[in-house]
Amino acid sequence: MKEFRDRVLIPTLVPVAALAIIVVVVLNVSRVLIALEERSGPNPVTALAVILSCGILFGFTYFSSRGEDKSPASVSLMSVAGIMVILAGFFGAEAIHEEEQHKKAEAAAKDVKADLTVHAFDIGWKEKDLKIGPGKVNLEMVNEGAIAHTLVLEGVAGGKKLSTPSGGSKDIGEFELQAGTFTYYCDIPGHRQGGMEGKLTVDPSAPAPGSGAGGGGGGGAAAGAPIDIEAGDLFFKPKEITAKAGPVTINLTNKGLIQHNLVIQEDPAFKKIDLAPNASGSGTFEAKPGTYTFYCDVAGHRPAGMEGKLTVS
Repeated sequence: MKEFRDRVLIPTLVPVAALAIIVVVVLNVSRVLIALEERSGPNPVTALAVILSCGILFGFTYFSSRGEDKSPASVSLMSVAGIMVILAGFFGAEAIHEEEQHKKAEAAAKDVKADLTVHAFDIGWKEKDLKIGPGKVNLEMVNEGAIAHTLVLEGVAGGKKLSTPSGGSKDIGEFELQAGTFTYYCDIPGHRQGGMEGKLTVDPSAPAPGSGAGGGGGGGAAAGAPIDIEAGDLFFKPKEITAKAGPVTINLTNKGLIQHNLVIQEDPAFKKIDLAPNASGSGTFEAKPGTYTFYCDVAGHRPAGMEGKLTVS
């Protein structure tokens, strides 16, 4: 019986039990792995899963060799495996904590109306030049990219750093701003150098915070007034516009380094405004009440974010 146990039963049960525990562990730490992937991408998730699996397998290998002489090397190997599993646990706990903090921040952001909104993508800002009046400014950051981004407002004492993990996540903070010019940027290594830097001008002549007319909150036009839209690489500013029914003139300025255009999806008769870099142009269409979508039809530009909404009342 002892021989059957040692030669057949234990060698059979050890790998089966090890596999079962690995499955249970992976299922139970799935939240950790998902949070870690959102924050750091797939490679750290793979590394964490390998560490946990190796630790379990080493443990079973060690204990299955009971009755045999355990060399100092095998004991050292088990100690290293145990330490790796513990470190992986701390790493996963940190990922869970960060995920919960982001959820709390997003929940709080729903109750606060943004004066300015900045959209991040990989790697850049859609809005590179903002303007608002002095006072307490609620600045919102929306991350439309696949990796984490932050927003730091340079030169503002006590300002909150906005932080978003990825894909549609948001964060908002209040900044006490006096008249002047400030630089905002992402402080993740390499992102600012890659182009994630913009300018915020605080001007007493600009709309005050809380008025709903800040530089990141969209634009509008009275009846007969032209609509000014800026095209950049790769964005429109503003992205949401309101206008009165009737003849609507759109003035488009291309401040990007590549060619852009503007097409109105619901009005095929509207003549496309097609511009080279640093050029301006305009077009007019007869707007009826409703919602219109405008976009750039240069290949790849619309999926990258060059799309906006025009509401006609």
